Amino acid sequence: MAVRCVKCNADSKAKQLDATGWRCPACGHRFTARPRIDGISDTALKRSLDKVTAGGTEKYLPEQFAYEIQRRRGRNQAMAFVRTRPWLTWGGTLLAAVLLSVLGVPTTIVLGITLALAAVWGLRLLTWRKPVDAQRLARQFEQNNPSGCLVTPTEASPPGSGEDGAGPMPALTDRVLVVQHKRMVDFFHANSFDLHHACAVIGPGGYGAGRYPGLAEHLASTPGLSVMVLHEMSPQGSAFVRHVEGNPGWLAFAEGTQVSDLGLNEEHRALLGSEVRDLSDFQGRSASALGTEARGSGVELAALAPVLFLGLVGTAVADGMPLVLPPPAPANSGGGGGGGDSGG
Repeated sequence: MAVRCVKCNADSKAKQLDATGWRCPACGHRFTARPRIDGISDTALKRSLDKVTAGGTEKYLPEQFAYEIQRRRGRNQAMAFVRTRPWLTWGGTLLAAVLLSVLGVPTTIVLGITLALAAVWGLRLLTWRKPVDAQRLARQFEQNNPSGCLVTPTEASPPGSGEDGAGPMPALTDRVLVVQHKRMVDFFHANSFDLHHACAVIGPGGYGAGRYPGLAEHLASTPGLSVMVLHEMSPQGSAFVRHVEGNPGWLAFAEGTQVSDLGLNEEHRALLGSEVRDLSDFQGRSASALGTEARGSGVELAALAPVLFLGLVGTAVADGMPLVLPPPAPANSGGGGGGGDSGG
């Protein structure tokens, strides 16, 4: 199996790379993924990052890259079901066989159907891919291949506060977007969302408010202001909406201010399909960090593809309405494992 270097495009055999400590024999560039172990190649990782950053034009968070890696690598929910609930899978198969016999279906047909189902489940088990540490791959690929597109907390600073002192200052308007997590505030600031959509973006505790001089006075003195809340689909996300609606001290908006919930909410669940996961599996947060609310399932904001996400939130802010998500893509669309490809 040939593996391609994303720096010089030289193809190497896995045995050659084992001997060099997975550095390209031609240019010395370090590989991030080992296809047979990680189920994805560096070429596929590069394609994933290009998609996340729209060819290097948008900033991204590591967890957004991690989700795209998982999408490209592919998840087989049926295989996971067979592995985690074998008694239910095989028991259901046997029960179906018994029912068919009771209904008078010839034994040869019943046996054929049973063997066919057993073959399908067995094949799924044989081709099962163990879960990949997408966060690790995302971090390491960026370290080995700096894109210049990674969001950092410093990008939450006001425009014009950098070394050159240049850049437009976001104007204060009649709308403010309050985002549940600080990291996502950095994402919106880094992509100049507030400049493009004339909408201040802040986080819990007023995080990022320093980007907008006079924001506190503006909130307190402007009646009819529109405050929109963006949050993950989780008990914590719902609690954050209630917190903002209670007009906390760090927000302190004027009387008559309208608070809108943009989502993510339960009505989005069906449209988010494969992005729904156990709360304890949320990227970068352990079950202990989530506390007792880690039970159940939900969706992180980082699960939405960045370019699409920016557009959806921009439309929601302009309309003052909850996010309108597109229908879920067909299974495996655009996923292509890229596990062992050479990138050719």
